[in-house]
Amino acid sequence: MPNFKSYMGLDKLFYAPITQDDANAYAAGTPVVLAPVGSVQIDPTSSTKIQFYDNKAADTLSGEGEKKIALRIQGLPMQTKAYLLGKVYDAVKGQMFGGSGVPPYVALGFRALKTDGTYHYWWFLKGRFSPPKDDISTKTDQADAKDIPLEYAGIKTVYEFPQTGSLNDASDAVEGDDADVTVVPATWFGSVQLPTAGSAGAFTCTPSPVDGATGQTTTVPITLAFSNPLAGDAEKGVTLTRVDPGAIIAVTRSLSADRKTLTLTHPTLTATKQYFITVPYVRDIYGQSLTDVVYDFTTT
Repeated sequence: MPNFKSYMGLDKLFYAPITQDDANAYAAGTPVVLAPVGSVQIDPTSSTKIQFYDNKAADTLSGEGEKKIALRIQGLPMQTKAYLLGKVYDAVKGQMFGGSGVPPYVALGFRALKTDGTYHYWWFLKGRFSPPKDDISTKTDQADAKDIPLEYAGIKTVYEFPQTGSLNDASDAVEGDDADVTVVPATWFGSVQLPTAGSAGAFTCTPSPVDGATGQTTTVPITLAFSNPLAGDAEKGVTLTRVDPGAIIAVTRSLSADRKTLTLTHPTLTATKQYFITVPYVRDIYGQSLTDVVYDFTTT
C-alpha cells in the first residue's frame, strides 16, 4: 500500500567493509555502528540532454553519476576515523598517523523515521569517505557544541547483480520501507542488503478449526492463517455459511497487521450444524492465488 508520510527522524548509521567487488561477486563484511547521526543529505548527480530533429525536441537522454552524501555526526572514534580514511592507527599509543592512505570502499546504511511511526531504510553499496572538516572554537558562556561533517561518495558496484528475468545490472543502493510488510526491519542492519530479486514462498491457507473438524462449540473462534501477506481487500470475499439451509452468516473480518491472519468474528452458531468457510480466489501481495477453497466444520 502507498505510504505518503514525511520524514521526522534519523538513526542507525552503519558501515560495512567491502570485501569483494568484481565481475564474479560482491561481498561485504558485518555492519558496524558508525556514529550517532544528526543529519543526512543525499545529492544524486545526473545530467539530461535534449536531442532536436526536424526542428523539434525528439528525444531525451539522461545519465546518472555518483551519489554525494553529506552527514553530520556527533563524534568519530579515532580508530574508526583511521580505518575510513585509510590511515595507520597505533592501538598501543592510541594515535592515528597522517600519510597518503587510500580510503577503503565501504557500504553505508541508515534509516529515517516517518510521521506514522514506520521507517524508510537505505544501504549504499559502495563508496568512500573524504577527510572530515574539523570546526573547533573556544569555549564561551554560550553552549556551542560542534558536530562533525562527513562526506561519502557512493558509486555503482562492478558486480552485476541478477535481478528480475534475465536482467543483470550493477547497482549503487538498496532501499526499503517497513510500511511494506515484506521488509524485515530486524534483519536490515544484520547484513548489507543486496539488489537481488526475491522469491515468493508458496501461498497456503491453514484454517482453524481444521477442515472437517467436528464437535466445535457454537462460539468457536475462526481464523485463517495465510503463509504470505494478503493483497489489498483480498479478505472481503471470505464467507461463513451454514450448510442447512445455505444461509450466509454475518461476520466481521479482521486482518492482522502483517496481513497474514484473518479472524472471522461471528454470532453464536447453531448447535449440531455443518458450516462452510469459503475462501474464493484470495490473492497474496505477490499475485499468487488460492484456488476456490472451501473448509467445513460441525458444531456440537
